Amino acid sequence: MSGLVAEDVTVRLGGREVVSGASLEVRPGRVVVLIGPNGAGKSSLLGALSGELAPASGRVSLDGEALSAFRPAELARRRAVLAQATELAFAFTVDEVARLGLPAGLSRAEADAVVSQALLAVDMAGKSRRICSELSGGERQRVHLARVLAQLASAPDGRPRHLMLDEPTAGLDLSHQLATLSLARRHAEAGGGVLAVLHDVNLAAMAADEIVALKAGRIIARGAPAEVLTDAVMREVYDVEARIGVAPPGPFLLPQSVRLV
Repeated sequence: MSGLVAEDVTVRLGGREVVSGASLEVRPGRVVVLIGPNGAGKSSLLGALSGELAPASGRVSLDGEALSAFRPAELARRRAVLAQATELAFAFTVDEVARLGLPAGLSRAEADAVVSQALLAVDMAGKSRRICSELSGGERQRVHLARVLAQLASAPDGRPRHLMLDEPTAGLDLSHQLATLSLARRHAEAGGGVLAVLHDVNLAAMAADEIVALKAGRIIARGAPAEVLTDAVMREVYDVEARIGVAPPGPFLLPQSVRLV
C-alpha cells in the first residue's frame, strides 16, 4: 500500500483524547488538507502521521510498513515536517538553517546546490548570510520551508517523499502564501505526497485534492473541496452561518455571522 496511511488512529495528550479514531490516506501525487477550528486535533493528527506522536491506538504506516519500524534517519529521508513554529537557540544564518536537514555524506558542491535551489524556491536566495533571528516572522517561516525542501531534495532514492506542513501560510503575505501552496502542488505533481494544516478555508479549496474537516478530534467530513465545503459542513465544523459560492476555479467561503449556541 503506497503512501502515508492512518487507520483508526487515536491520540492522547496529557490524559486527554485529542484525536479519536481518525483514518485517512496521503497518496503520492495528492495534496490532502486538514481544516477545522482551534483545538480540533489537526496538528495532533499530523504529528501522528509524521511519527512525532505515538498513537494510543490504531496504526500509521508508510508504504505498507508501520511508521514505528523506521529508524529516525530513514524516516527523515522519506518525509519532512514544517512545524507551526520553530525556535532557534543560536544565531544561525539563513544558509545554516537551510542545511540542517541535509544528510551526512553529501559533497560540499552537492549540498550547496540543494540549499541554493531551496532558498531560491522560497524567495530567500539573496538573504543567505542574514541571521535568522533578525528576520521577520514570515521570512523565518520561509527559511524553515527551505530547510524541509532541502531535506527531501537531498534524498533522491526513487521512493515517494512526503511533505508535511503545519500552518505553512501563517504570517506570510499573500504572494508568499500562494507561492508556498504552489510549491506543495509541484511536490505532488512530481510524485510526492502532501499533508497540510490550513486555517484559511479558501486557500484549502485552492490547494487541496482532498479536504479533511475535523472538530473535537473527530473527522466530520472528507472528500474533494466541493464535497466538503458546503453550508451544512461549515455550520457543523465552525459554528458559523456561511454561504459557499463558486468562482473559477472552485468553491470559496464567505462568513456571514457567528452561530451562537
